[in-house]
Amino acid sequence: MTTYAGRALGPDAVVHGFLVEGVMRGAAELRLMPGRTGEVAVTVEDAWRLTGIGSALFGRLLLTARNRGLTGLVMTCLSSNRGMQRLAARFEGTITTASGDSCATVTARPATPLSLWREVVADSAAATASIIDRQIGLLREGAATVRRPLAGG
Repeated sequence: MTTYAGRALGPDAVVHGFLVEGVMRGAAELRLMPGRTGEVAVTVEDAWRLTGIGSALFGRLLLTARNRGLTGLVMTCLSSNRGMQRLAARFEGTITTASGDSCATVTARPATPLSLWREVVADSAAATASIIDRQIGLLREGAATVRRPLAGG
């Protein structure tokens, strides 16, 4: 697990996360493969599933992939993982099943000036939201410190 985590943010990967009050509740990873293909993985905490987070994260991966010149995304999961199969189907994925695994292939359209702009805007908005969330957290921590009575007072 440590080796995988160490490689997760390497030059051949892009990770998008869904954070709630500084806690990651969902993540989507795009790992570049030889050729013009990428492997994707999406995970969302049980309590946050069926809320559209997986679709939003997968959509971000698809946008990221097309803007990097990839033509297709591949996702592998257990054949019993209906949620991931529905997610792939939502993005017009072709799903095949063999030996207990399902493999979905999703086609990425070519990049356009609009898709490049959409990615810049989405990344900028996410960075801004993270900064604001952190500032709010610091303000709450400061307010809690001010409310504590002084020792011996």
